[in-house]
Formats: sequence, C-alpha cells, structure tokens
Amino acid sequence: MRGKGMKLTKNLVLSALTAAALVAGTTLPAFATTAPEATFNKVYTLTIPTGETATNYASPAETFIFSSGKADATATTEGKASLAALKGTSWNTNTTAVQDISALDAAVKSADNIPQTVSVSSAAFADGAATADGATVAVNVTTDGEYTKPGVYYYDFHEVAGTTAGVTYDGTNYRVAVTVENKNGSMVPSSVKLINRTSGAKVDKITNNYAAGKLSFTKKVAGNMGDTNKQFKVTVTLTAPANKPVKSTIGVAGDGTTVASELTAINPADWTNGTATKTFTVQDGTTISLTNIPEGVSCLVKENDYSAAGYTTTYSLNGSTTGTADASTAQNMVAGGNIALTITNTNNTKIDTGVFTSNAPYIMILAVAAAGAIAFVIISRKRRA
Repeated sequence: MRGKGMKLTKNLVLSALTAAALVAGTTLPAFATTAPEATFNKVYTLTIPTGETATNYASPAETFIFSSGKADATATTEGKASLAALKGTSWNTNTTAVQDISALDAAVKSADNIPQTVSVSSAAFADGAATADGATVAVNVTTDGEYTKPGVYYYDFHEVAGTTAGVTYDGTNYRVAVTVENKNGSMVPSSVKLINRTSGAKVDKITNNYAAGKLSFTKKVAGNMGDTNKQFKVTVTLTAPANKPVKSTIGVAGDGTTVASELTAINPADWTNGTATKTFTVQDGTTISLTNIPEGVSCLVKENDYSAAGYTTTYSLNGSTTGTADASTAQNMVAGGNIALTITNTNNTKIDTGVFTSNAPYIMILAVAAAGAIAFVIISRKRRA
C-alpha cells in the first residue's frame, strides 16, 4: 500500500506541474545532459640505434599532462581545455566558428550556463613502456557541465612541456570540438573530436618520442715496446642538457680484461649537478659499451696521461683519427646515434744496435791476441814443412 501511495503522490505532482504549464501556455523544460566520455590516444615511441636490442633501451617513466589555452598562454589550468570558440549556437547563428568569444556578451554566456571548460586526463607510462611502434594510453575528455543550446563548442588546450632528457614533447596547440544537438527538447552532446588548432585537421592521437644512443670505445696497444698486458685508466663523463634531468638507466657492458665491479649501470641517482662519471680499467682488446644514453647528453672520453711511460695516445672517432686530444668533447648524443671510439696507445723505442765505445779497448786487445794466435799457427806450419 505504501508503494502505491508514493507512486500516486508522484503522479499527482507531475500532473499539477503539467497543468500549471498548460495554464501558463508553456511546455515543460528539457533537462540538458552531459556528453559521454570521449578519448584520444597518447602514443609513446622509441628511437634507438639501428641493429640494437630494444631491451637495452628502456624509456624513462613519464606522465604527459595537458593544460587549457594555447601553449604560449601565460595563465593556464592543468587538466582542462578552455572555451575558445562557438559555432551555430543561439549566440552565433553563422556556420563558421566565432574565433574570439570575448565578442559575445559575458552576461548572456553566464546566464545560459555555457560550460567554460572540458576535462582532459593525463597519460602515464611506466619505465620501458615506449616501443618502436608506439605504446598507447587513452586520454579521456569529459564535459564539465550541461548545455542549454545546440551548436559546436570549441575548447583549446596544449601539452605541458616536460624536462626529461631524451623525451620530445608536443608543442602543438589542440582543440576539442563538442557538438551539442537538440533531441526532442534535450540538449545532447553527440560527439567530441580532437582537432589540430593550426591546420584544422581532425586527429586521433598525440605522439611523444624517447630517443637514445650508444657510446663505445676499444683499447689498442701498438709499437715495438707496447705492453699488451698493461692496464690503462679511461674516464667517461656524461653531461645532461641544461635543465633536463636524466631519468634513464644507462647500461654498461665490457669484453676483454676489465674490472668486473666497474661494469655497473649508471642510474638516475648517480648524477650530480647534471653530470655522471665512470672510470674503467682497460687493456689491449678491451671494449666498453654504454647504452641508452638520452639524446642531447654530451659524452667525453679521456684516458689518463701515460706519456711518462713512453706512450702516445691517439683517438679515432668512427674510423677518423682526431689526434691526441680527447675525442668526444663536442660529441652530443643524437637520436639513434652510435659513437664509436678507438683509443690507441703507441710505444715505439729505437733500439741501438751499434758498438759501445766503452768496450773498445777490450775489443782491441782481443783482436791483437787473435791476430798473434793466427801468426803463431802459420809460422809453426812453415817450420814443420
């Protein structure tokens, strides 16, 4: 009985509202609805040296975020896209969008409750997520209010530029177009699409890239006095681009005779004031490789001075001899780069094969004695004859 009574009361209230509306000569208000959630793709791609294994090039974890307005705007709101233009609304009956909505009466906009923003979610990627083909995370776009007029509502946003070394951020200005239709008196957002604000083209993804490269050096010993068992110390200094921290783990590997404890990875925590250094003990035939060095990192390879031991050091960069100075002072890692060095230590000593003058008197004595012995033998033979 109680349920029937409540239903009867609700029907009576609706009947009363309908009657009042008929008396006033109006119809019941249509309740506006919010748009269903729409998405576009955030893609994270990977660029590495040709022929290298992707497992040695793990991209750093990265969360890409978006903010309202254009990229050059001074004041923006994170996670939002801001109302920028209208098309075919009751305030704009033209078929082309009004690019400057400040021309519209602010009071009218406020009174009619035009949603001033839509929400744009962030896109988070874990360590190593980027791939050559691109890893994808959906970015959700949802409206922040109800619409009371049909038309197309445009909202501007951009990606917030991050600082991670090796990661390329998208500087394009984008626009979300929300189409609102009048369906039986209800204002229904029927579509949400992503637009490149500059070209006006519809797009379905925003792509970012992580790029890294490889540094390797090989030790060679040459010369007639070169000791192939001698150990040499070589220091690698990596310098990050200004205001771009390195969040990647740089792999270290070596073959030939090396100190095993030196072959440990360079982790993000190993950087101090934008610099990471590592010293290696090498000898003839040793090759050291550092992988996953982010694009833009400067690589300096320098051996200790062994001139006192008779060695001259030369560097060859990708097969081209650079002289006795360190070879990588100006070597910045490029996307997919492969910096290959050969460090040669040469020790050539001229061996004097002449007669030592200090032995000359003794040699003369031996020569005279030998000559006397020969003369004695000859005279003895003649006498016998």
